[in-house]
Amino acid sequence: MKLIAPKMLLCLASVAGGQLVLAAYGQDAEHDASKSEATQSGRAVNKGEDGVAVKGYDVVSYFDQKKPMKGDPKYSYQYNGAKYDFISDRHLALFAENPETYLPQYGGYCAVGTSMGHKADIDPESWAVIDGKLYLNSSKGAQKLFNKDPHSAIKQADEKWARLK
Repeated sequence: MKLIAPKMLLCLASVAGGQLVLAAYGQDAEHDASKSEATQSGRAVNKGEDGVAVKGYDVVSYFDQKKPMKGDPKYSYQYNGAKYDFISDRHLALFAENPETYLPQYGGYCAVGTSMGHKADIDPESWAVIDGKLYLNSSKGAQKLFNKDPHSAIKQADEKWARLK
C-alpha cells in the first residue's frame, strides 16, 4: 500500500503538470472529457470515440486548398484504424493513392505537446505545413509557440514521438 500512494501522486503530478504546461501555451485549462481521453490514451492515432481522425477535417485540404475544411462523412476512407473524411471524391482519391503524403505528423496529436513529451488533442484550425508535412496543434497559443521555431519543435517532437506512440 505504501508503494501505491507515491506512484499515484507521481501520476497525478505528471497529468497536472501537462495540463499546466498546455494552459501556459494558450490551451484553456478546463477541457472536455474527450480531450482528456485523447491526451492520456496510448493510441498512436488521435481519433474520437466515433473513430474519426482530425475531428473530421479533410487532411488533403490543408495542402490543396491551403486551409482546413470540414470533411463530409459520405467521402470517407479507413486507414490505420481511423476514419478520414474528405470534401470530395477527388480528395478521397488523392488520399487513397498515397495516405502518408497527407497524414498529420505524430498521429494527429499536437506537435507542441509531442515536443514536450506528451500527447495532446488538437484544434484543426491550428496548423502548419512545413517541408511538405502537416503539423497540427492544440490551440492558437500552441500554434504561435510552434511558429516561433518550427524546425526546433519538429526536431524535439521527432525525438519523443517513438516513445509516445
